[in-house]
Amino acid sequence: SATFKSDNTLVKLVRESGQKALAIIINTIEADLTKTSCSEFETRLIVSNMTVNDTNSMVSTISRVNLIAKFEREKSIQQRLQLFVVSELSSCHIIYNDEEINYWIELVNNIYDGNNESSVNLNKQNIPISNTFMKDLPKFSASLDINDITFSVKPITNVQPMVTYGLSHAKIGYVLNSDPLFREMSFELLLETFWCWNGNRELRPSNPNSLKKYHQKHVPLFTSMLFLKCRHMNLSEFRIHCVMDGIQISLDYFVRLFNQYDLKAYSGSKTSGLNSNLFSKSIQINISSVNLFTSDLMLRVDSATVDSNSSKLTSSINGLALSPMYAPSATLSCLRAAELIQNRIVYFSVVRLNLNHDSHENTISLTEEVFIQWNPSFHLTVIDLYEEFLSKLMSKTTNNAVESLSSVSVNVKLEGKISIGALLSNADNIMAFETELLTLTIQANKMCTKCDFLSLYFDHNLIMTLE
Repeated sequence: SATFKSDNTLVKLVRESGQKALAIIINTIEADLTKTSCSEFETRLIVSNMTVNDTNSMVSTISRVNLIAKFEREKSIQQRLQLFVVSELSSCHIIYNDEEINYWIELVNNIYDGNNESSVNLNKQNIPISNTFMKDLPKFSASLDINDITFSVKPITNVQPMVTYGLSHAKIGYVLNSDPLFREMSFELLLETFWCWNGNRELRPSNPNSLKKYHQKHVPLFTSMLFLKCRHMNLSEFRIHCVMDGIQISLDYFVRLFNQYDLKAYSGSKTSGLNSNLFSKSIQINISSVNLFTSDLMLRVDSATVDSNSSKLTSSINGLALSPMYAPSATLSCLRAAELIQNRIVYFSVVRLNLNHDSHENTISLTEEVFIQWNPSFHLTVIDLYEEFLSKLMSKTTNNAVESLSSVSVNVKLEGKISIGALLSNADNIMAFETELLTLTIQANKMCTKCDFLSLYFDHNLIMTLE
């Protein structure tokens, strides 16, 4: 075995005649290499209390980094190496200063490019590293455990506030097996309490877990839990499973963020590199407690599931409500969909969706309670949201979607307590149609609707009933 240990390590890079410096301070570094058996050996690296400073501003602090790599031989005739990596990162806090860090990145790139130009060998044959790696190392496994991470982006000007991203806990796992008899690639990601704060850094919540029940103005993104698992087996089957809980998204913040980029260039990029016919795809998504906010609207989804494969897509939504933003400057309670009754615009108790990719027959079912009340302000808000954001994403796909609508059949069924109406004036004059069963069929250029009876109400007074 071999062991290395260093205490109180300081590395300093000085520039501008000593006026500015990048200092790396590490309290303890421990490394050891141990042979555990005749066919196994293990290496370990521990870094404790590392701080990176740029002049007088803190760039990052790391409490502990623990890395363990284990090599072992296969218990087979070939006896190829297998690598297992386990790593841990705790209490990492980073403040990103774009101007300062970019200087060091460009400096390293210039040094690296200069070394490459001086050591070019035209006669040397380039062999892909991945091929050599997979030939000698058929199985690779890695895991990373992260606790208490914050990443702050410091703007160049003081006009914009500092944006801080935080994560209470994360776990990442990756397995790659290149055995010809059983090829497998799997990836797992677990995030717990992921949040973003774009207000005064000193006023951010001390307990991010409290954000699950309350929405704050300066929290554009929050996720209580996210679990993602991807698995690709024998180059023929690809599975994705995703579970999310306690989601809050402020669309206005991301609209301003996306406006800085050319989304049309991304949406128009070619994606034909992956042939979907080569393997079967299976996607499962489960989400709960979803809250979307704009400056004028709130959307709440209690729970939803999506199950998709190569032939069909099925989805189920329990509790969906859309209502005006009643207090945009205050802390909002993330109520359930049935509890958002003040001036609500849309409420669906249960929604079932079934899309058949082969027959192009699609079914939408809304049951128990269906409530829709259109109003002019909602109409204008939807138009503004479309012009600011959605039009940039949909412009590239609109033409193809219109051409394919002629072969699509849509069956819509509404059953239960159904109320569809509109707000006619600011004096709360309401017109509504109510029924218990309504079917709508759209196919090619034809549309057919049917209901047993239809009642017309004006300000909750029955005007007439059609049967």
